[in-house]
Amino acid sequence: MELPSLPVPFMNQDHDHARQLLETMLVLLDQAPANQAELARVCREFVEHNRAHFAREEAAMKETAFPPYPVHKAEHEHALGYLDQLAREVENGPPSPAWLQAIRLDLPDWYLRHIQTMDSVTARWIAEKTP
Repeated sequence: MELPSLPVPFMNQDHDHARQLLETMLVLLDQAPANQAELARVCREFVEHNRAHFAREEAAMKETAFPPYPVHKAEHEHALGYLDQLAREVENGPPSPAWLQAIRLDLPDWYLRHIQTMDSVTARWIAEKTP
């Protein structure tokens, strides 16, 4: 998955790490259920990585008085709820069509779209407002 480059280095680094985790999940998904424990571990790592990333992003938005901060933060909260639920399903159950589709299609699509839209606008603002 090719990700757009943003004018804020920490965002690019975090996004690249998340991309690597997503790609690992896709490889492990092809090996499920044999490698489900490892898939569950990487899914949980993806959740926690994004929790930390979102916190860094939100701190930068607050520091630069980003006007649509509440909207972007709400998207983060919604995403974390979804990601946490997905990780729990992978941790606790056999492969289901719902989480197979979520990992294979929905999650990569959402992640790329979030970066191309919300994060792109946010990064430009942060870059302009940061000395």
